[in-house]
Amino acid sequence: MTVSERPPISTFDEWSVYLDDIQSDDDIPRIMLALYDSVGFTRDALAHAIDASWTWPSSPFTLLPPDRWRELFDYTGYIENSRRIDRDQVHIPTTLYRYSEHTDNGPSRWSWTVSADEAIKFETAFGDEPRKGCIWVAENVRPSQVLAHFTEKQLHQPYGGFENEYVFVTDPGQISEHLCQIA
Repeated sequence: MTVSERPPISTFDEWSVYLDDIQSDDDIPRIMLALYDSVGFTRDALAHAIDASWTWPSSPFTLLPPDRWRELFDYTGYIENSRRIDRDQVHIPTTLYRYSEHTDNGPSRWSWTVSADEAIKFETAFGDEPRKGCIWVAENVRPSQVLAHFTEKQLHQPYGGFENEYVFVTDPGQISEHLCQIA
C-alpha cells in the first residue's frame, strides 16, 4: 500500500506510535505536520496530535510556520485539551495575558493565559534566572481568535499545578504592556 492509499490517522493510538522514537519534544510538531501532509488525520485524531505538539515542546509556535499552525487549527476547529468542541459551548475570556521578553515579538506569539498572576509564572519558565520582560494584556478578545484551550500541562517549579493556556491569534491593536521590566 502506498502512502497515498493509506487511510488517514484516526485515533490517538495510531498517532502515538510515531512518537516512540523521538529525540526531543521539539520533534513532535514536525512529525505531526509530515503525517498531516502525507497520510492525513481525521479531525478528532488531529486534535490529539495538536495537543501533544503544542503542549509538550517549550516553544511550539517557533517550530512550525504560523500559517501551517493556523491551517491545522482551522481543520480541527476549536480544541479544549485534546477534544474538538463547539466554540459556542465554552466560556472564552475577553481579556488574556502573556509574559515574554520585550524584544522577542512576544505579543505576536499565540500562548496566552487568564490573568497577570498566571502570566508572571513564565518569567522563570525557561531557566533559573528571571527573564527581563513584560506582561502583555490583550483586550476585547473575540472567540474566533481563540483556537484552543489547554489545561493539562504541568507547570514548571516552583509554581506547580497546571497551565491555563489559550492559543490566541493576536491583533496588535488589542495588545498593550501591562507590567514591564526593561534591562
